[in-house]
Amino acid sequence: MSSFLVAGSVGALAFNLLALGPLARLSDRGLVALAAAVQAAALLAAAAAPGLGALAAAGAAWGAGNTALGMCANLLVIRGSTPESRPRALRLLHLFYGLTCVVPPLYVAAASRAGWGVAAMMLAPAALPLALMAGAAALPP
Repeated sequence: MSSFLVAGSVGALAFNLLALGPLARLSDRGLVALAAAVQAAALLAAAAAPGLGALAAAGAAWGAGNTALGMCANLLVIRGSTPESRPRALRLLHLFYGLTCVVPPLYVAAASRAGWGVAAMMLAPAALPLALMAGAAALPP
C-alpha cells in the first residue's frame, strides 16, 4: 500500500509540472470528468494489479487525478463564490481536505482488521470518483 501512496505523490508532482498547460484548455466540466475518470480507473487498476509495478503505476495515475480534482475544487469555489463568501467557502473546502486525510487511514485500518484484501479495499472507494464524474454534468460548460 505504501508504494501506491508514494507513487501517488510522484504522480501529483508530475501533474503539477507537466499537465497544467495542456489541461488549461479544458472546461471545468471536462477537467473534473477527466480527473474523476483517471482516479476511478487508477483505483480499479490498483485493485487488479498483479504486482508492485502495476500498483505503483496505478498510484501515479491516482495521484495525478487527485491533484487535478483538488485544483478544480479550489477554482470552482473561487469562481462560484462572492468576495464576501469566498473565505468561508474556501475554509469549508479545506476542512473537507483535512477529513479526507484522516478518514482513509482509518478506513484502511478497519478494512485490514476485517480481513479485506487490497482488491476489496480499493474497489469500495472507486465508486466515489464515478459519482463525481456523474455529478460533473451539472457544472457549466
